[in-house]
Amino acid sequence: MFEGQSNFSITNVSKEDGGEYTCYSCDPNTQSQSERSEPVELLIQDPDLPRPNISIRPNKWAAIGHNVTIQCWAKGPIKRFYLHTVNKKIQEVQLIQEVEPDGDMAEFLLSNVNWHHAGRYHCNYRPPSGFLTSMSSNSVELPDISIPGPIISVTPAEWVSLERNITIYCQSNFPVWHIRTFYLEKEGGQISLELKLHEESATFFIGKASWEHGGRYTCRYTFRSIISQPSDSVELLITDPDLPRPNISLSPNAVAVLGSNITIQCWTEGLNNTFSLRKDGEQRASRSAEPEGGRALFRISYVRLDHAGSYSCSYRPPKLFKSSETSRKVELLVLDPSIPRPTISVSPSRLVAHGGQVKISCEIEDGPAKFYLHEAGDPTLKWPMKSNWDVGELSFINISWDHQGNYSCSYACSKTPFLLSTHSDSLELLVSDPNDLVSESAAYARFAIGGLVLLLLAYIIIADHHLWKEHHEAQLSPIPALCHFPVKSRNEPKLVS
Repeated sequence: MFEGQSNFSITNVSKEDGGEYTCYSCDPNTQSQSERSEPVELLIQDPDLPRPNISIRPNKWAAIGHNVTIQCWAKGPIKRFYLHTVNKKIQEVQLIQEVEPDGDMAEFLLSNVNWHHAGRYHCNYRPPSGFLTSMSSNSVELPDISIPGPIISVTPAEWVSLERNITIYCQSNFPVWHIRTFYLEKEGGQISLELKLHEESATFFIGKASWEHGGRYTCRYTFRSIISQPSDSVELLITDPDLPRPNISLSPNAVAVLGSNITIQCWTEGLNNTFSLRKDGEQRASRSAEPEGGRALFRISYVRLDHAGSYSCSYRPPKLFKSSETSRKVELLVLDPSIPRPTISVSPSRLVAHGGQVKISCEIEDGPAKFYLHEAGDPTLKWPMKSNWDVGELSFINISWDHQGNYSCSYACSKTPFLLSTHSDSLELLVSDPNDLVSESAAYARFAIGGLVLLLLAYIIIADHHLWKEHHEAQLSPIPALCHFPVKSRNEPKLVS
């Protein structure tokens, strides 16, 4: 065995230099010759051959552990396709796969990709005859996905009216290290946007909304050769004014006690619609639900203070990125036991004649607040009162028998309009017949006069009884000594003067 190495240079390469080459060594002392090496092929790039095309699936990136397919194709008869990449350590082009196609296209499969697969890829091909090869294709890049995905949001919200401008924001979680490229993609590939900038976020202006803009969107960002994982997807629904608006209700009522259960129902005509519940102040829908028996039920178990608010719902037909207009709003008020109770009063009196009028007031120490009047026995019934900072007032005119009953009041501070105080003490409102009682004061006067008459009659009876008793006892008793006179004796001698 001979040791050593020799380099053979070919200058001014031409097509004729292509072919198979082997080498062997000789010992100058013995003139002995080694066995020939395995042959190697020298392929000469021919600029006259059409350049191949290249593509990658999934488009531009793939999740770690998934598979990536690189396609290469060209016109004309082809013997073999070659796939190359640049070795990042030594910065040299390396052949990683070769395929003999059945036609004019080849597919190269990268299985279970990880960060080692990150880099740029290109391909070329060899025609059936000669030791020639085409020029390399353009390159495609498979970035490494080893950083977390960005945060995506849509304005306005997720439901957009036709002709309204759409803006999608993509916010990265990493500080700025390098020029970033942000990608916005719509599922299905109809929309793909790219922005390069020195910022941690990108703003994509979609323009005026049309039916084609409805869909599911994600975004990513790259710097250097690293690409982030995708953001969570966000759905963009286009509001269709021709769809019937849904109905909404609260059960068992609109005022909830802490720890209780509340159900919000939403319904409309049609089957298989998907309903979404929205709470004012939240950008995205809080929940989605499929209908049960024609109604979508959104259950809130163990009510908390943060459940208080204004709710509405909408629905989307199956397999469409359309949405109905929202329902009317319902308010869920939550009783907060930490709020001081109000004081209730009535003017001019709690006893009011039928057909008369009365004013009920609800008062707190400080405002501003919104006040409500409640009738006992009907938890769903409440009347908003006219609020004047720390006092709420409600007048009943043309009083009827239906107004008779027990009332209480509650309030919600303006800064927390959906947190309701517990009820005040109960106030009883009495309704009288105007032919019998003119007013409560007149009734009290008559009651007082009647009482005096009864007392006088009792006094007369008792006094009369006392006089009768004294007279009767006088007839039965002996005459007292004060009333006795001296009596002459028959045997007593007469006195002679």
